[in-house]
Amino acid sequence: MFCRNGKCWEEKVLWETARVRPRYYLPVDYFMEVLKQDFWYSFEDDQGNPMMKIPTFGSILEHVRRVQNADLSFPIVLTPEGDIADGVHRLMRCMLEEKTTILCCRLEEMP
Repeated sequence: MFCRNGKCWEEKVLWETARVRPRYYLPVDYFMEVLKQDFWYSFEDDQGNPMMKIPTFGSILEHVRRVQNADLSFPIVLTPEGDIADGVHRLMRCMLEEKTTILCCRLEEMP
């Protein structure tokens, strides 16, 4: 789920919107600021209130598995502003494998 400014979107809805958008490659370096952000443990609820999960060894292990199994044939989905709405695990896999580009698609507007 992706939440921003008190609104949340399920991945299914994002993908339905993204499936008709053109795909293109961006340099992985374009996303280096992502390394400074917390996508998995700090987030907003559907009212825009800041929330926080406590990382556990189990939750970190689950993210590691998701990174290892990330399917790079699917693009990362970007918001109209260029933020990642879905695909952080795919981006992390590209970074770990030292790939130079990643497949992307940008939404024209949020669904």
